Amino acid sequence: MSQWYLFRQNNSYGVWVGPVNVVVEATSEDEAWAIAIRDTEVYKDEGQDCECCGSRWEWVDDHPTPRAPLSVIVNEWAEQLSDYYKSVAIYCLDGTVHRIGPQHD
Repeated sequence: MSQWYLFRQNNSYGVWVGPVNVVVEATSEDEAWAIAIRDTEVYKDEGQDCECCGSRWEWVDDHPTPRAPLSVIVNEWAEQLSDYYKSVAIYCLDGTVHRIGPQHD
């Protein structure tokens, strides 16, 4: 059964790149990372992007959210994020991508 995995972007170098949050539907953490690296702006930083700020992308949430309707997921996470951080890209297993809020260049 699939779950939703959340990747959060750190403001490395004082700049956002793409969506601040990326949500990936996957059946495991390994699959979530594989999809994220293949299809999204997310990457694993083996070192650090910025000496003072750290890596751009935080690891997958330790507690993935069980599969639920997309509207429920969006509403739950949107309530937790401030207006500035509501930039989200959601990647579904069927290949559908939903972008919500400002997508930073």
